[in-house]
Amino acid sequence: MTPTSIHSTCTCRFFHQGQCSCPDVTLFVIDDDSHAAGPFRLQQDGARMTFFYCLNGQARIDAQAADGEAFSEEIGKGNSLLFCLNGGFSISRAGKRIQAVGLQLRPECLRLFACQLGFVHDGLRKSSSRTLKGDIPLHLRILLEQILNCRDDGLLRDVFLAHKKYELLYQQIELLDRENSHKCVSPAECRAAHRAYAILLQDIGKPPSLPELAAAVGVNRTRLTALFRMLFEDTVFGILRRERLECARRLLNEKGKNITEIAYLCGFSSPSHLTKAFSAQFGISPKQYQIARRHGHPAAPVSCGEQHT
Repeated sequence: MTPTSIHSTCTCRFFHQGQCSCPDVTLFVIDDDSHAAGPFRLQQDGARMTFFYCLNGQARIDAQAADGEAFSEEIGKGNSLLFCLNGGFSISRAGKRIQAVGLQLRPECLRLFACQLGFVHDGLRKSSSRTLKGDIPLHLRILLEQILNCRDDGLLRDVFLAHKKYELLYQQIELLDRENSHKCVSPAECRAAHRAYAILLQDIGKPPSLPELAAAVGVNRTRLTALFRMLFEDTVFGILRRERLECARRLLNEKGKNITEIAYLCGFSSPSHLTKAFSAQFGISPKQYQIARRHGHPAAPVSCGEQHT
């Protein structure tokens, strides 16, 4: 709750107060009333779904997405931006003044809202570089102005902003719900998809077939495939493949296991099948990876969760 000074003429305050079923909700307020030339930068690390609202001035957001690609987006007065990046990002002043409010929460928290409300918004999917840009509705702008113009100090300010933080979250989620009512996934279907996900990964060496998995959760296989694409942005087979590759990568780090043993433990039909899939995903063969790790070579692939499959 301690205010953080980013620049002598620009302050950015973070407010984490409050406990609810959706933890780690953060409100930040940027108020730069300087007219000095040159941008300022705000660095926030960690994977967060971010709603950014520009009330005055113009800002540029720069980052590097999880897939290594550069991300850059400009936003002006009266515009909002929804984005999620696995890593830090900077907010730069594109002009001489900026007043903005930001709301951050973990992607899984926002997807929980999607399940409970029965919608799947494009911005809530797993792709880390996805962005949504639009105008700030009047009712949100009024709320944002109240946050920006709060003149209370100390505990009274903290209480006010903690309240407004959740009011802003409610208004934004309700807006997404309204905009995406045509992309409905019922709460029951969402629960079924998550049960299927858990069942699928119980034994990646001998997983159930798609018809068996669908029957286990009471959804037909066509709908289950669609639910996986909407909620997890991958097919049932794609998720299984990713987990098998991640399992193989972990086992390759251990001593005493050969490629053949690892292939069958992770559910691959043959060592050559593992080699082909591993090389396509990571750009290095399992054997090369194993040798590199044994010799402490730094050039090693990242986890499957950090790659797009």
